[in-house]
Amino acid sequence: MDRHRVSITMEDNEMWEQRMARLKALERLNRPHRPAELKWRVSPRLQAAAKEGDVDNFIEALEKYSAEEGVPLSEIIDIQGPSGNSLLHVAAGIENCDILRALLEVIRDKRRATEANFRGDTALHVAARAGRIHTARLLLDCDGIVDMANDAGNTALHEAVRNGHYELTRMLLNRGSNLVYKENRERKCPLYLAVETGDLRSLVLLMEAVDGEKVSSLEGMSPVHGAVMHQTIEMLKEMLKRKKELFFLSDAGGGTPLHLAAYVNYVDGVKFLVNEFTSSAIEYDKEGYLPIHIASKMGHLETIKDLLQHWPDPEELLNFKEGQNILHVAAKYGRASVVKYILSNPELEKLINVKDKLGNTPLHLATLQWQPEVLLSLTRDNRVNLKLVNNSNLTALDIVDEQLKKIDAPLHQVLISTISTFVFHYCLAASIAGETKITRV
Repeated sequence: MDRHRVSITMEDNEMWEQRMARLKALERLNRPHRPAELKWRVSPRLQAAAKEGDVDNFIEALEKYSAEEGVPLSEIIDIQGPSGNSLLHVAAGIENCDILRALLEVIRDKRRATEANFRGDTALHVAARAGRIHTARLLLDCDGIVDMANDAGNTALHEAVRNGHYELTRMLLNRGSNLVYKENRERKCPLYLAVETGDLRSLVLLMEAVDGEKVSSLEGMSPVHGAVMHQTIEMLKEMLKRKKELFFLSDAGGGTPLHLAAYVNYVDGVKFLVNEFTSSAIEYDKEGYLPIHIASKMGHLETIKDLLQHWPDPEELLNFKEGQNILHVAAKYGRASVVKYILSNPELEKLINVKDKLGNTPLHLATLQWQPEVLLSLTRDNRVNLKLVNNSNLTALDIVDEQLKKIDAPLHQVLISTISTFVFHYCLAASIAGETKITRV
């Protein structure tokens, strides 16, 4: 058995040497120098032969092309297709690595393997994107190629992670790729891409690679925010276990992961984050909003209910810049379901007539932003004080009058008529339903 294996190996080596001799013979051509434009001539026959993956057929195609065009192998390798791909790019993307191996063995200057196509891709980018671990291993012997970025800012590591090639990702890390925290043009580092693609194994692998490295060097979007955006609780749990400090990163707007969870109404994420990081419920973003204000702005009632459980006095939950509570925010943005919930909850009654820094109550804000459904809920509630004035000494009704004065006279009359008709139909419907408390001073 062993002698048989040795025999096969010797035969394979002899066949390989013969192939190399044929390729080297193409470099010894003594022909007149071809014009520079040859570099841009497309050779469909050569590219097709390379994609087939049969090294002997490929060498035969090279020999024919060299004889027809009168050019040595070194110039043939430089020929580019429409997107700037050389034969090295083509060979890097196929499963059989023999063609790439053959080309690399006859190329004297291995730096040629680092040349990019029109998108900035090296042959290693092509191999990483396609998950070709054997061709990638050959290319990694070329100095300086491992962390080269293409026009999209992606290194081979970005491409391997984005396309779910776990073993190739492992090899790149073992062979010196250390840009786990490096962002691409989309502001996504490989760690974020692992979260985005839902690849838990690669996420663990990448976190192990940066064990002990400070997260302050992480570029781009936080992977924790990515896990919240894609609502992957297992990713959050794994990052908490292995690299807790990732949870203290904020986004471009100063928002914590809890701010984002409130924004996208990721209720399971809200519960997880507020239980693990209780203080994040009272952290402000750059706009001066707490997570509960974000939920109020978006109308996410379930998130609001959960966040209210973690602070005993909702009156203290004011946004920093405007001094507004959650009812102010919900009224301003027309979140009728949130407004109705707050009005129906006795524990939140104190929020109803509170003024913000400009003296505006929730009713003032709903009027200023003309939120009709919210206005109906507020004006039907006897606890809402219609006579309160803001810092400009205006009631909500005064604000309506002020706004109407700014409208041209004909349009003014149309608007008055429209509002009157709307109020009449509402009153009629309310009367039929037996709601007789609609007339208020």
